[in-house]
Amino acid sequence: VAFIGTHADKASVMQKHKLLEVYHKLKKRFSSHFNFLFERPFEVDARKSWSELTVLLRTALNEVHQMLVDSDTSPQQPAICQDIQRHLPEMQARVGCPLVSKKEFVDYMRPRIGLSQELVEYVNPAKFHSLVMKAVRFLSGYAALFAFDEPQADGYIVIDPVWLLSDIVGRLMSEPPLPEPFIPYDCETGFAERDVVVKALTTKHAPGEVSFQMTKSLGFCLEHRGLVLNTSKLLKKRLPRHWRSKKAKMVHGGNRLQCAGVVAVAHAFFSHLQVHFYHRYLEDYDAELPMWYGGIQLVAGAISPAEALIEADPGNMWIDIIVRGPEDTDNACANLLNNLTQETL
Repeated sequence: VAFIGTHADKASVMQKHKLLEVYHKLKKRFSSHFNFLFERPFEVDARKSWSELTVLLRTALNEVHQMLVDSDTSPQQPAICQDIQRHLPEMQARVGCPLVSKKEFVDYMRPRIGLSQELVEYVNPAKFHSLVMKAVRFLSGYAALFAFDEPQADGYIVIDPVWLLSDIVGRLMSEPPLPEPFIPYDCETGFAERDVVVKALTTKHAPGEVSFQMTKSLGFCLEHRGLVLNTSKLLKKRLPRHWRSKKAKMVHGGNRLQCAGVVAVAHAFFSHLQVHFYHRYLEDYDAELPMWYGGIQLVAGAISPAEALIEADPGNMWIDIIVRGPEDTDNACANLLNNLTQETL
């Protein structure tokens, strides 16, 4: 765990002192659950990606990253991974583009890393291609580069992760007063027109459709009915007026999933739960599914005559699953509650 205070440019001396105090309290309370990697929290200016404070954070995280790669507990590293990593900076300089096709990548690496492999692996093109792709998948897990399986992005490898995570993802997430282009997300729903998003993600290095598919693959956005949802907008949406009204002759039921011990994780994975429900119920069933920070509402109709509300505890210790329906929907309520509970677990 690394503890980071953002917007240091706006923080007062008192707030920075408070950050250190909070960090020591957290470290004392959760030291038996988490490995706190650093002695003190980091302070960064979130609007300046290359400020001195942010560079300190990058350097510290890179050191930890290298330690994990070199450790005995890391997954078995394919033999050619180190060779590929050694030639990546040179490839970035020569190609002059952060995005290359898989064929270009393999062809570039063949004469440079083949000598370190068995002769049969180097001479046999299919065998060599398989070895390189295995190494690419491994290196993707450490964000040394990125490869995608999305239909429009398949066949591409990002050899410069900084370009993808700063330029492309930065465009997807940017808001005033950051530089344009802005994507005009609806302030209530968090959605924007797909064509607008694709146009905003178009760069000299990559078509907008490819950039969009890459950000979608990484989970930064979701697509539905020609609209794109920026998943970070779920953190900002206001709590809607949900269905906790007093209606006569309604069947109610629910489960509370309590976090074990003192570790508060309800909100930690709730966004992943929202993405799962999005794919499960919006894409598969076209259900009405309002979502907001810490909440999901499944509207009656497409799935069941019953309706459901799933909320994370503001104190971060549990998740509530509540269902209700008309008097004659006992079985439907029970089935919906059971299904939602199993999916959440």
